[in-house]
Amino acid sequence: MKSRPLFQAAILLLLASTLSAQGTQSFIVMSVIGTVHCVEYPGADQSRLVQGQALGMEAVVSLTTGASARLLYQDQSITLKEAGNYPLKSLVANLPSNSSSFLKRFFNYVYEGIVNTSGSKQIEKYHELYLTQSSGGIKGFAGADYGISLTQPVMGNIIPFPARFEWFSAGDSVLYDFQIVDFQTDGLIFKALLRDTMIVVNLEQLAVEPGRKYYWVVQQKRLGEMAIGFPLADDPYMRSPKVEFVISNQQLSDLTKDLEASEAYKNGVEIDRFLMMAQTMEEANYPSWANRILLEALGKEPANPLIRKVYAAFLIRQGLWEAAQHYL
Repeated sequence: MKSRPLFQAAILLLLASTLSAQGTQSFIVMSVIGTVHCVEYPGADQSRLVQGQALGMEAVVSLTTGASARLLYQDQSITLKEAGNYPLKSLVANLPSNSSSFLKRFFNYVYEGIVNTSGSKQIEKYHELYLTQSSGGIKGFAGADYGISLTQPVMGNIIPFPARFEWFSAGDSVLYDFQIVDFQTDGLIFKALLRDTMIVVNLEQLAVEPGRKYYWVVQQKRLGEMAIGFPLADDPYMRSPKVEFVISNQQLSDLTKDLEASEAYKNGVEIDRFLMMAQTMEEANYPSWANRILLEALGKEPANPLIRKVYAAFLIRQGLWEAAQHYL
């Protein structure tokens, strides 16, 4: 697999600069406790404030006694606790500059997820942005209309634990030829003929090497197509893309210890910690672990629109457009 840290850093810097410019006009609602309302612009009706909502500078937030709201503006987290009305434009003037580079990246990460999934036009533009890249280890996913779409990103750096490979159904009476292949030699490492749309493979039991690149692919087979060789279909409509991954010998604790020791992580609420951990994993090109963490967060708050939008944006970045639609 190509080295991705410099590429990812460039993308993050580009997004940060773009979002910073956009963010001067937007607040993101991170959390709401109690009864909180807002008027989004002069003359608009009052509505309940919800997590994951994007607000313009003309909005006014109103808190009742005992309520609170936490808002994100650029690289700042703003907590409103006292009952009263808060014109958002008036909150900006006295905000200090945030000195933490991690918090800036984190808030841009959340902002990116919310703003780019807050409307059909934004979603389509975001999708088009990542269609121009070979994102998340999916080789050439933008160049063809694949007949089998993936549901989860098992790609990038993989720690050799049991991995769950999963894809959407291609129709009734379809069998699935699942293969793991050595990228360098095209040598077959593992294969299975399945009726189900998923398989769990213990990568530790396979003849794979740390640092070596592999790919997995699944293609359609019908009853009666029992040729022993099962060559890979040339027609992309009959298969999934080739999804590249590298076996990593790094321990998860090595990836997380600096984050867990940081003040930002210690001071964050539970959902912040989930999102910070997911961001850290994605930046290190461990999207399968970022996916697990985001799904765990969704398991705790399945209806939370903030988490759903951040997760949908994550899936789009990995090239999993169809999977992202289930969370938008």
